[in-house]
Amino acid sequence: MNNKRNIKVVFSITRIIVYIVIICTIVYLISNSKRYMCFWNERFGILCPSCGATRATLSIVKGDFTSALSYNLVYAISIFPLALLLIIDDILILILRILNKTKKSTLIETFFEIEGESK
Repeated sequence: MNNKRNIKVVFSITRIIVYIVIICTIVYLISNSKRYMCFWNERFGILCPSCGATRATLSIVKGDFTSALSYNLVYAISIFPLALLLIIDDILILILRILNKTKKSTLIETFFEIEGESK
């Protein structure tokens, strides 16, 4: 029983580390002036559904919502805010779980039917 809890704590810490790496990558992209091209567009000359998502994310982080909408409208309006909500919920509940203050499951665990902290 205690081994199962340890595995869940390690999995929770790993997810938090992944989120930190994602945040550091976004900060690096913001500070770097290099232009990144879409692999799909470079190879095939066709815009993929996620074209402009990185630029839209960087624009949102910088606070420039109008250019984010012009880069990728669907991503900027629906997917980015939803992903942000899920990540914030996941991080907060994982931290509370590590500190033994809650036994709730995160929205991501519920969505993917990952067994969270239960009785």
